Amino acid sequence: MWLERKRQLSLNGTWKFNPDPYRRCRQQSWWKGEGSPDSFFPCWDMEGLWDIQVPGVWKMQFKELQWYDGDVNYVRDFDIDEKLMPTPGRDETYLCFDGVVYSCDVYLNGSWVGTHDRGYSPFKFRVTDHVLLGSNRLFVLVDNHLRADRVPGVRFDWNNDGGLINGVRLITVPECHVQNFKLQTKVFVDEVEVNIRVWVGSSSNASGTVEISAPELDRTERASVDSSGCTNVCWKFPREDVILWCPESPKLYRMVISTQDESVEDEIGLREISTRGREILLNGSPVHLYGVSVHSEFLLSGRTVTREGIEMLVAKVKELGCNFIRCAHYPYAEIFGRAMDRAGVMWWEEVPVYWLSWIHKDPQLSIALGMLEDTIPRDWNRASLIIWSVSNECAGAGDGSSTESNYGYWDRAVALVRS
Repeated sequence: MWLERKRQLSLNGTWKFNPDPYRRCRQQSWWKGEGSPDSFFPCWDMEGLWDIQVPGVWKMQFKELQWYDGDVNYVRDFDIDEKLMPTPGRDETYLCFDGVVYSCDVYLNGSWVGTHDRGYSPFKFRVTDHVLLGSNRLFVLVDNHLRADRVPGVRFDWNNDGGLINGVRLITVPECHVQNFKLQTKVFVDEVEVNIRVWVGSSSNASGTVEISAPELDRTERASVDSSGCTNVCWKFPREDVILWCPESPKLYRMVISTQDESVEDEIGLREISTRGREILLNGSPVHLYGVSVHSEFLLSGRTVTREGIEMLVAKVKELGCNFIRCAHYPYAEIFGRAMDRAGVMWWEEVPVYWLSWIHKDPQLSIALGMLEDTIPRDWNRASLIIWSVSNECAGAGDGSSTESNYGYWDRAVALVRS
């Protein structure tokens, strides 16, 4: 769902907003309609709410809220035209969030459409049955309370920024659509092998074909989709015919995946990361990482990644002679990885499993694994992403043979990354 779509609507921009420490919105079901001005308790009205920019964090936009943790409400009115409106039985429509801190409940046109309780990681909700031609109203109720049963818990070394920290958009896709694809490169002495796996989403599980194309490499192939909605192709090229991605030459190739109803595309670098003993190899040759550790904290936008902030960061990284960024301690916005691909800066990504001695136990275990499951499919095609970190300073108890040990989490998390 994180691929660019021809039928999509950005919901970034100005929303309405209010802090809600007493949770009046939830108590009074504001998403069902505004209260009457002449009623005993007038409830709420759009004009009385504040303006806020999305993506963004409320602590950066309102000085009086710079230390506020708790419940807030976001409201946005938007229009859907005939192009974006799903055709019954032929299209599906999704609300896509690239990251909310921390938990949120989402209501569209008076109906609940979903809850997400894993801060920072991307997610989507199917809203095909809830969108309306013309005017629509979207509520997102956010809660960033510090809680011991969350990931991270109540102790960590960055500010607890909250809100719709990353982008929001609405997409409409054909009922049979390209759900995602994954590209893996293997580099040999005289050959480059590119393995591509495509997932086609369809509620009918109907098999069909997809076309996979890399125009600059002059390669196009049609492949049959099996009943599970997957297909695999393997391309082999003479090594001299491929420009491999590396920091000195961050070459990206345009990849196009098409079904009979739609085409999606992405720009992807071809490279292989491997190890040999204690060496890290990029395209078969040792690479030395000269890096800095950063948070997603920008001068004008806080936790929210912006193109201007990325440009400033990359300039400083290269000024220091670095080629690598350790991105602490949570998933960054989707636009960050794409920018690193273009800039030729390697990086690592991680989930906020931070100082948690009992991450091997639920609910934290399920939350942490869910964050990986949310984020890995979004970023697995980023050539610049070379390391996944699954925890930070979570020694816990036991030695791996004990059930009271974080190895119960580490084993599962590493298996997820490697899959």
